[in-house]
Amino acid sequence: MPSILTEISHEINVPPQILYDILVDYQSSHPAILPKPYFESLSVTKGGRGAGTAFDLTMRVMGMRQQFQMEVSEPIRGSVIKEIDKAKGVETTFTLESIARGRSCKLTIATEAPASKGIKGWLERKITPRVTRKIFEAQMVLIEAQAKRVLNPS
Repeated sequence: MPSILTEISHEINVPPQILYDILVDYQSSHPAILPKPYFESLSVTKGGRGAGTAFDLTMRVMGMRQQFQMEVSEPIRGSVIKEIDKAKGVETTFTLESIARGRSCKLTIATEAPASKGIKGWLERKITPRVTRKIFEAQMVLIEAQAKRVLNPS
């Protein structure tokens, strides 16, 4: 079955460990980096920090509400975090790459999801990447703001 892959990268001028700590904290930091109105809710059902965490996620995109049951893994602890809904075949990966001798980080967010068959699938492959990139760009802004709050608490 064909899939839809959407990916963006952004350099954020904070050490990778700070970003990593934000991303793996599904109790407080991660919900704060989910852009509204696309993300309606995130409810932790198991764990709450990094690998082994499970959470329910509700999104509203293009007027349609979708619910996901995500499981978190850390294939490369400290630099790769995966969220997967096995039933729907949707997988989001956060990859952190240290740059500038660890003073900055290149963050890549990628989501892969199955495409429907036929004309519906053709439309999904045309529209989904554009919409998903918009969501990712909004999320990058929130991630950077959250990281700067951690570095410079007031």
